[in-house]
Amino acid sequence: MKLTLTRSEMLARWRLHRGYDIPHHDASVGRSDGIDLDSILEAEMDEWYRNLLLTAPLGLLAPVEKAGIIAVPGQGSVRMRLHLGETAVRIAAVRLSGWRCTATVVSDPFSPAAMRQLHPFTRASADAPVAVFDPLGHTLDLYPYHSGTDKLETLRVVERCADTYSFDSSALSLI
Repeated sequence: MKLTLTRSEMLARWRLHRGYDIPHHDASVGRSDGIDLDSILEAEMDEWYRNLLLTAPLGLLAPVEKAGIIAVPGQGSVRMRLHLGETAVRIAAVRLSGWRCTATVVSDPFSPAAMRQLHPFTRASADAPVAVFDPLGHTLDLYPYHSGTDKLETLRVVERCADTYSFDSSALSLI
């Protein structure tokens, strides 16, 4: 089941799973050294969530569909600036209408698979397309590109929005 929690809801679940919140409320946990326990727990929680978004299997995440009926211009490759700002963390799936399958997503623009796309003789084909995502520049290069009529059929993006946590409930077992 996909969950979307606010920061306070996530903190309540984090406290419960880490053993700092007693369900029966017959005991309390606190610190007397002047350190805010919630701040420490929120830092742990944010680090866990960041790691989850970057490394977890896609089944544990809640990707958002961003594709509409968008004409994709270009020749040989398509470089598309994502209009997601800094919220895009990973690309879960991408497919153009001219492709026979979903693209293999490469997240390192300097990897050998990404560098092969720069030359027309080693570039991907419609049978095995490649999408190169640059998380720093928030750009997506799509290979190959055949005609000006190709539409973006699928673009599922894993996002990290401020003060919102979206993931599958089974990911809570990883805490």
